[in-house]
Amino acid sequence: MVVDRLVVLSALATGCGEMEYDLSSCKAGRVAINEVSAAAVDEEGEDDFVELYNGEPERIDLTGWTLSRVQSWREYAIPEQEEEDSGTEPGGFVTVLAIPYAPDDGTLATGFDLNRDGDGVWLRDDDGALCDYLLYPDQHASFSWGRVEDGKPEPDEASGCYQVPSEDSGNNECVHVVVTP
Repeated sequence: MVVDRLVVLSALATGCGEMEYDLSSCKAGRVAINEVSAAAVDEEGEDDFVELYNGEPERIDLTGWTLSRVQSWREYAIPEQEEEDSGTEPGGFVTVLAIPYAPDDGTLATGFDLNRDGDGVWLRDDDGALCDYLLYPDQHASFSWGRVEDGKPEPDEASGCYQVPSEDSGNNECVHVVVTP
């Protein structure tokens, strides 16, 4: 089922109360921000990241789609890539590193960090329509914040949970679940 509207308690990330956003103009029904890691442990060679999940039955080309932080003006546009790398297959994942520089090896990287004290990430399609967002609370070292079920942000289900980072794969077992009323 495609969710046209999501209502979340932004207190998880910003303390601002309830917000409502219309996701119905997104041209791809269900590409979701599936997981964020904003408190990677640098000593272990980890990087912060945003993981996208394609819940659509067909491949989605992500060229020109953008990621941005809720509490920042910075925006990252996914560049055109080789055909096999420019999108995500049905049920597939794409990971974008959230680091303040752009590696010169073609790795997808936002050019900005994520806020470990809680924030949110926006995903817009190449026409600028809001397709998804994920608000996350304070992050803890070596844990990420992910959807309880890959790509499924149903308002009456648990909205997210702390887990061991599962970059480029389905979300792990939750360590702690937070339910939005």
